[in-house]
Amino acid sequence: MQPTSAYLLSLLPTELGDEPENLFPRFFVYALTHICSSLTAGHIRGVGVKHLHLDMLRGLELALPPLAEQKRIVAKVEQLMGLVDRLEEQLAESRAKATALLEAMVAELSAAE
Repeated sequence: MQPTSAYLLSLLPTELGDEPENLFPRFFVYALTHICSSLTAGHIRGVGVKHLHLDMLRGLELALPPLAEQKRIVAKVEQLMGLVDRLEEQLAESRAKATALLEAMVAELSAAE
């Protein structure tokens, strides 16, 4: 489950305010997700489930491009994620067809013997 924008925004330092005008929430979600996934296992601690601690998030620095650029970046990320989803679906369909073809060939070869 991915954290909501509202939750992630609540982690921001207070000097940005409750609803910073220069921050597009979805940009923040994508940027923070990328930063967190880039952290090494040595920086992650916890029992059972690896997770990030709030003190680590507060120490992160995030360069903010202008708001219009954040929106452009989010639009491009979402466009590319849609493409990845479609490619994954096509790959699954191709694998299913390959499996069906292989099974048909084995059945045909078995029947010919």
